[in-house]
Amino acid sequence: MIYSLTIMFRSCFTSCWFYFWTANQNLNSILTNQFQELLHFMILGDCDVELKLALWSQHTEVVSSIHVDIDELPVAEDLYFSPIETNPQVLMSYLQALVHGKCQPVRTPFMYRLAIHHLSSYLAMEEETKARHEILKKVSLLPTSKMKHAILHNVDSETKTI
Repeated sequence: MIYSLTIMFRSCFTSCWFYFWTANQNLNSILTNQFQELLHFMILGDCDVELKLALWSQHTEVVSSIHVDIDELPVAEDLYFSPIETNPQVLMSYLQALVHGKCQPVRTPFMYRLAIHHLSSYLAMEEETKARHEILKKVSLLPTSKMKHAILHNVDSETKTI
């Protein structure tokens, strides 16, 4: 019972949070900046899968509005990149955000780098799984060779680093 209430609260809270964000993007910059800082905690490496999915697949407009770079992060950068994401749904959400232009190297540099890093690192793992095979197949079908190269070789096409 307590577990279901926790799940219901988390789901309701997440939906309300994203609704507030998208409906009030024109609020003063102080509130917007504080809210963006809260969003950064939802993309930490060890963040709950449901929160990552809410951000990367259900509310992708928020992903495209996070215009920060590595030097503007509220916590150490390695907390975002570790542990490597292994949830196939989250990884597919990263790929979809890249394909649909929700995160781009110039406009949303950190979100772009985060998605590329996790996809590339997951695909570089030695373990052969059905999910890894499916993601690799989708990456190989990407229309842009720069993005495909960035994912397969863990390189940001703009800065040549990851």
